[in-house]
Amino acid sequence: MALNLGKRKEREEEESHGATLFVSNLPYSATSVDLETLFSDIAPVRTAFVVTEHGTGVSKGVGYVSFALKEDAEGCYSKVEEEGLSIAGRKIRVQWADKRKRREEGASEQKKEIKGRPRQPGPTPHDPLAVCTVIVTGLPSPLDSKILWKKIRKCPGAKDLTWPIKKENGEEDPSAAHVLFENPAKAQDAISKLHAHVYKGSLLSVTLKKRLEHLAKPAAAKSGPAPTRESRLIVRNLPFKATEQDLRAMFLPYGPVHSITMPLTEAKEAEEGKQESSRRRNKGFAFVWMLSKKDAERALEGCNGKAIRAGLAEELVSAKQKKKKQLRLEKRMRGVKKEGAAAPDVESDADAEAEGGEEKKEVGEDDQDERVIAVDWALSKEKWKEEMAKMEEQPAGGQRRNGRAFIG
Repeated sequence: MALNLGKRKEREEEESHGATLFVSNLPYSATSVDLETLFSDIAPVRTAFVVTEHGTGVSKGVGYVSFALKEDAEGCYSKVEEEGLSIAGRKIRVQWADKRKRREEGASEQKKEIKGRPRQPGPTPHDPLAVCTVIVTGLPSPLDSKILWKKIRKCPGAKDLTWPIKKENGEEDPSAAHVLFENPAKAQDAISKLHAHVYKGSLLSVTLKKRLEHLAKPAAAKSGPAPTRESRLIVRNLPFKATEQDLRAMFLPYGPVHSITMPLTEAKEAEEGKQESSRRRNKGFAFVWMLSKKDAERALEGCNGKAIRAGLAEELVSAKQKKKKQLRLEKRMRGVKKEGAAAPDVESDADAEAEGGEEKKEVGEDDQDERVIAVDWALSKEKWKEEMAKMEEQPAGGQRRNGRAFIG
């Protein structure tokens, strides 16, 4: 009888938990933003904070993570228990945070952590300003720093711009920039505003530097952290006219894109009454490196088996530009009406522009190509080189079965 009561009590305790996890064994260098970033890759987080000593602000090595839904908290708890979860090379522990026992459990865990290990920073060097620094990639070329800053400073709280960024080999990368903001909240607002934003015809990928540091390998490159290769995807059966911007337009909605590798080849075309002209086109495949594995999983699920059209990015950019122009015209019209003057014929201008766009689309439809792409996890570096060599040996026309690239 006592045994049954004990089991029933355990079940009641399991069922009575909320949507908050108590996290222990945290490195002392971990911050509340680190904790939120780590668990946000598993499920939507409502709040997350690291417990610190009163007055000093020094971490006690424990914290709390609250989820928006109880189901998300349960899924996260199960995932950490089964697969484990590490931060800065240290494996963390989780348990349900009972409101009545939270203070007692936290105190006992803190004492164990303090006695059990010395306080030292994690193995990966961290930029103290990373929590306020935003990484912007996919910038157009050519570009001037003054023009770029004029755009960036429209985001509230922007303090400084570093552009271009140096690569691992010391060369400058004009497609990337770092922007420092006054505080983490302003940085997050800028990410929401700028990610997947169209700037001079290019689609931007934006993320927090702190998040990239957590996703990077412990031994990060001197030039800066890079995500692990677990988040790399291979995209096959691309239209040969598709561009990197087309891929960015398709994958950016699923999260920040670290880089896109699209091998190109020379293609000769014969023009009527003229000599053959050559132009660059892709080889029918590409590699998309997402920022995190969670982002890559969403992208794989959302893009695999989906049709991609050459010129997709241009259409998206054109649609956004038309929307902005229409808003400007409407604003101007409202201003004219307030002054009591005759309003310009905005509707006819907009209609004419729309008709012109449709006419252009009809003219260019024959030149566009659309195919259903196959998305899969990229192979290891050695196998990737073998796979790449095989696909490069494939004829330009390429044998295709069921709409996918066939590699013999």
